[in-house]
Formats: sequence, structure tokens, C-alpha cells
Amino acid sequence: MSKPIMKKYMFILILILIITLSFIYKKNFNKNYKSKPINILFITIDALRSDHLGCYGYVRDTTPNIDKLAKGGILFTQAISTASFTAASLNAVLFSVYPHNLAKFNPYSSETPTPSLAKVLRDNGYYTGLISNYDLLYYILRGIKKDYDVINIYKQSNNAKVVTRSAINFIQNNRSKPFFLWLHYFDPHGPYRPPSPYNKFYVYDNYYQKGKIAHILTNSKDKFFGFGGIPITIVENDITDLSYYISQYDGEIKFTDEQIGLVLKELRNLGLENNTLIIITADHGETLGDHNLYFCHSGHLYDDLLRVPLVIKFNKIFPKNKIITKQVQTIDIATTILEILQINIPLSFKGKSLNSLIKNNNSNFRTLAFAEAFMGYHIRAIRTDRWKLIYSESNKYELYDLKNDPKELNNIINIADEQFKLLKQELNNWFDKINPIALEEITPIDKTTREKLKSLGYLQ
Repeated sequence: MSKPIMKKYMFILILILIITLSFIYKKNFNKNYKSKPINILFITIDALRSDHLGCYGYVRDTTPNIDKLAKGGILFTQAISTASFTAASLNAVLFSVYPHNLAKFNPYSSETPTPSLAKVLRDNGYYTGLISNYDLLYYILRGIKKDYDVINIYKQSNNAKVVTRSAINFIQNNRSKPFFLWLHYFDPHGPYRPPSPYNKFYVYDNYYQKGKIAHILTNSKDKFFGFGGIPITIVENDITDLSYYISQYDGEIKFTDEQIGLVLKELRNLGLENNTLIIITADHGETLGDHNLYFCHSGHLYDDLLRVPLVIKFNKIFPKNKIITKQVQTIDIATTILEILQINIPLSFKGKSLNSLIKNNNSNFRTLAFAEAFMGYHIRAIRTDRWKLIYSESNKYELYDLKNDPKELNNIINIADEQFKLLKQELNNWFDKINPIALEEITPIDKTTREKLKSLGYLQ
């Protein structure tokens, strides 16, 4: 036999061997991967700015448990929420759609898109649970009656302990079957009233100096949106010092982080950690004096509100201590979960799976992010890794160079004309293309609930 023919046969044999070994590996991998049910622990924290977490560079030690989770998993530095208030942002996350898909942007109507992430998981054999200390969730979340097997929503808005106790009980009772557990901690949302000793941890420490004050908004029509002063709903003992309220906000974060740590500890104690996909994010951020806006959200689309934490950990398939700087959106979370579980993704989902970014640093990932807000008129924004254009229905435009102006202080709308035109066209195309999708009933809002939503600034 000639040498060229021998080389050809050797090449074919090696190729067959590689394919065979690959098949055996894949078979064993899938066998091990599915030997236990893959659980999902999805945690959202209300009004949590990413820059107030240690893993995002914050000076105060507010989040040691989340920081540890980030070191063991994936940290996204540019995760962008689709809205700056809870009703729109959480529904957008769970249905993987943009807010104006949600019954023509009215998050309090009796209509809703379908299906949600919880419904898809439940239809595929998952036991679904929703636990929160934000009592209005029952009225603002679509599909809540039919998508969850367990719903525990408490009225103790600043007591994360009730969420943690209920979560641990849920995990203990359902450890032998695949579960989807969504925890929504409300505590960092205003008014900031952390329990002792968390209310004393950061008061007038070396980080925030005493003396910077703002007046209290009492009769202003803007009192819920924090324009130029402290909303009356936030005020404690007529204090006007900004650093005091920031210390209380950070105390709420510290308290919530310790409660999350207890849930994660229970997963480890029960031997469920390695088979549980853990995701932590927020619905939106909070203004703390930025842009002359104080202790509010809802009506604005600056990065103080849109840039949220996102940490994903799954020991079975994801690397540890990986940081992804590419821009992503919170509507990508549901799609990512379903792709990991190899469950068909509904056609209505607009999110893009993050798996390609996590595994391959995919450079072709989506470059544009969009967001919306409402304060008597609609506001919408388009964002790239560098540029941000904000538009309101009053025909006011704001354009920011995020690379050179990360705090969005200098509106360059009259300077970067070409960039403005490009982003404006993209923003208009995005908004015009998306239509409301299939609808179904949710819990109607009574007069008392409506008044509470108004008191939080979510309704006019």
C-alpha cells in the first residue's frame, strides 16, 4: 500500500475515532446534565442600582453574598432594563417583550400578553412559585392566577425576612422536582426604612459627607417624581440631608443581601446548588440626586434607572468569575433560561439568549437596547455601548456620549447631528414595528389599590 493511501486511511480512522469519542462524551454529558432536575432560582430586587453593589465597584460593603455569587458565575456590566418602573419592567422580563407590547403600554389595564416564562415552564413540568413582599404585584403582574402553583405575596414591604422564610420552605418542600422559584424583594424601594441595625450601618460614615441638602416636596405636582427635591413619601423626621437617605437605601440593600444569602445557603445545604440556575437582577434603579432628581424612578430614562445588576450562575455549564461588558437587556433573561433547558422559545419572545455571549463572547450580539417610561406622556430611549438618545412626546431630545459622559450631564443634541439622526431613525423604526400581542384578563384594580399606586407615583 502506498504512503499517500496509508495517510488517507489513517486520516479517516482518526476522524471516525474523534466522531465516536465526541458522541460518547455528548451522550454522557447529557446523561449527567439531566440526571437531576434543573431548578431555576430567579431573584429580582426592586429599585436596585448596579453601582451600589460591591461587585460593581461600590465602596460600601452592601452585597457580600451577591458579590460571592458573581465571582462564582457571570457578571454583566451593561444590563439594561426596558422600563424605569416595576409594572412595565417586570412584565417585560417575564414575557420577554418590550413594555409597549403590554396592552398598548398601559401596565394597569385588564389585558395581558401570553405566554409568560412561568407558563412555559409550568407547561413543561416545572413547579412554579412566586414570593414577594410587594403586595401590589398581585395586581400588576399578568397571568399571575394561572402561571404559578404557589403565590405568597406579603404586605410587609420592608421586611425581606418574610420572603426568605417562605422561599426556604418552598425549596425544602419541592427539592425532589424541577422548580421555578421567583423571589421579588421590595425592600430597597422607597421609603427607605431598614430594620435595626441596618439603619445605622452607614449613617454619616466616611463615604457620604453630611451637609448636602435638598428641600422637601410637599405640594408640587412633581412630588412623586422627585424633581428638584425629596418626595414627601421618602421623608423621615423632616431630614433634608441627602447622605442620610442614601445610607438608609444602602442599609436596605445590605439587609436584602443577607436574606438572599440565607436562601443560597439553603440550596447548598440541600445539595441543590450545582443543579440550580441562579439569576439575580433588578426591575430598575433609583435616582439619588442625579440630574436634580431625588429618590425616585418612574418618569426618567437615565442610566441611574436603566442600568441594573445582572448575575447568572450555573455550575454545570457556565464558567466562574467571568465579566461580560457587552450591552444586554433584561428581556433576554427568559429566552436564556429556556435555551439552557432546551425548551422551545415562544415566537412572541423578543429577548435574545445570552448563552452565545457567555460561552463564545459573541461579537455579533445585538447592539441596540430600548427602554420606555411614562409620566403623563411617554418617554422612550435607544442605547448603544456608547450612545444614548432619549425622546419624550413633548418633542424634547437628549443625546449623550456615554463613553466621555457616563453620568449623562451634557446633552450634545446640537453637536453630534449625524449620530442623532441615526439613533432617531432606529428609535422610530423600533417603536413603529412592534404591535400589542395576544391578550387575556388579569386581576382588576380596586379603588384602594389604585390610590396606593398613585401614592407611589405609578398612576396619575
